[in-house]
Amino acid sequence: MLKTVCAVPVDWSATGDMLSGIGTIAGAAFVLIAARIGRNTFEGWKRQRIEERRSNLAEQVLTLAYRLQEALSVIRSPLRLLGESQESEKKLREQDMIKSSTSDRQIQMLLTAQSSLTRISDFADAFDQLANVRPLMRAIFGQPLTAHLETIVTARNKVRGAAHSYAAAARPMRAHPMINEVEYAEQRVFEDILWEGAAFDLTTGEEDDRIKRDVDAAVAALETAFRPYFDLTATA
Repeated sequence: MLKTVCAVPVDWSATGDMLSGIGTIAGAAFVLIAARIGRNTFEGWKRQRIEERRSNLAEQVLTLAYRLQEALSVIRSPLRLLGESQESEKKLREQDMIKSSTSDRQIQMLLTAQSSLTRISDFADAFDQLANVRPLMRAIFGQPLTAHLETIVTARNKVRGAAHSYAAAARPMRAHPMINEVEYAEQRVFEDILWEGAAFDLTTGEEDDRIKRDVDAAVAALETAFRPYFDLTATA
């Protein structure tokens, strides 16, 4: 339909179609923009959730690593409280491992071994927590960082194995001095594992506690990797 506007004929039907087309394009553009904003918002929310999960796991693992680092120091302490020794001796007598013929030297070795095993048992829950978190740790942070947790578990296992071996080595003294010397050297190997600070480098005379050194290095590596997640003064 043509009408004259200012002496110029205007086809209002065509104009309406044109405006309708512009409206359709504008609507489509709005939908695309809204979809893009929605996608960006979702991706931002997803990234935030992932970072929150990583941060929570980092804090949990690092706190647990600190706890187990301290636990291993307690487990490997060469000092025994009187009550601890009495409880260990009671267990050993109930198991018939201490008899009237058992020498004082053997009793002390057995008490050392039993005390170490009891201490390990006292911290079993913390090590169970570590075992439970390792799969998630590996899934989120990868195997290289998870390996530091395995170092802590390995340290515990070495101490437990040394305790059993130390108890088995609590034999009567032999008549031949050379045999006694060999067995004493064997005991020293176990003691270096059982007691924190007992191992020394014979060449330099300096402390050479490999278990403590490995655990401390593992905890330090975890600290370096995780502290930025919840330390406001650090830059991630």
